[in-house]
Formats: sequence, structure tokens, C-alpha cells
Amino acid sequence: MYLPDLPPELHERSYIEMCIRLLPNGMLGLMVSAMLAASLSTLAAEFNVTSSVFTTDIYRRLFRKNAGERETLLVARLATLGVAALIAFGALFVSKLGGAFEANKTLMALVGVPIVIPTVFGILWKRPNAKGVYACIVAGVAGGLIFKNALGLKWEFATIAQVATCLVAYWAGGFLGTSARERAGRDALFAELSADPKDIGARSAKGQPKGC
Repeated sequence: MYLPDLPPELHERSYIEMCIRLLPNGMLGLMVSAMLAASLSTLAAEFNVTSSVFTTDIYRRLFRKNAGERETLLVARLATLGVAALIAFGALFVSKLGGAFEANKTLMALVGVPIVIPTVFGILWKRPNAKGVYACIVAGVAGGLIFKNALGLKWEFATIAQVATCLVAYWAGGFLGTSARERAGRDALFAELSADPKDIGARSAKGQPKGC
């Protein structure tokens, strides 16, 4: 046991403490540089994905369908700045949530289930639509907060109740009406999923220009 004297409130710093005590100065600096590079690379990728989702799936789809490239780029930059500010602000309250591990577990429990259910069942179940996805996300996050915080259920029971809530909301959204455009895109997706892979390969080869 390398750190028997480490107090319980510093258990999340065990890796850093081991690096400080075991590595020489040069290797310690190299380790810190590698950790910063990995963290910055991950954050940059997450920021790009978030800004792309916001501009493409939310801004251009719901607010400005004919937005130009310059406007879209400006919105993407503002979205990246907003997400970065929100993350920095949330980092101030990590210690109040019990540390980084507990904070990550809580956020993933609140957001992960409402996102995973539409992603998985969206290619297995034809009935739901975009309204069901929105209802699933809203009901899942709200239900997670109620089950875990207001009612004080254990993590296992709260997760089961959240999954059930998301499934009901996702299924109920299919009865709120589906636009013709969305129905056509959904039918095309399921037709592609149920098609024979050989037919898909033949259609792709037929669509390529000669000489490719």
C-alpha cells in the first residue's frame, strides 16, 4: 500500500500523490504535460461535437433553416463558448457533489439513460418520433432528479424507475403526431436497415462514376 496516510477526503488525488512521491522532477513535468494534453484533446473534441449538434440539430432545424455558413459558424463559436462557461461554472460545485467521481456518476445517471434509450430503440422500434425523443429526455432528466434527490431512492431503484419513465415517455411521443417529412425519413431508414447487404453494395457500386 503506497499511500496509507492519505486521508479519505483526498482519495481522488491518489494518482497525483503517487506521481509526486515516486517520480523525479523531470518525469513529473512530463506526466503533467501528458495529462494536460489528453484533457485538452478530449475537451476540444467534446466542444466540437456539442457545437455541431447545437447548430445542425437545434439552431438550423428549429430556428433558422436557411442560415448561411457565416451565421452557422458564429453560432457554433458562441455555443462552444457557452458550453465552456457552463462547464467552468459547474466545476465550482464538484466538491459539494462529493468529488469528481460522484459528480460524474450523478451526471451520467441523469443524462445517460435519456440519451441511450432513443439511440438504441430508434433503430429497433418504428413507432416513436422526434417528439418522443424530446419527451424521453425531459422526462428522464426530471425523473432522475425526483427519484434520486426528492424521493431519496437507492441508485439501483432510481435507475430502474428512470428507465421505465423514459420508455413510457418515448413510447407516448409516437401518439402526438409525425410529420410527413419525418415519416418518410424514418421509412427510408428502416428500409435501409432491413435490406440485403448485397443489394446495398450493388446500389452503391452502381452509383459510383466509371473509373473509381
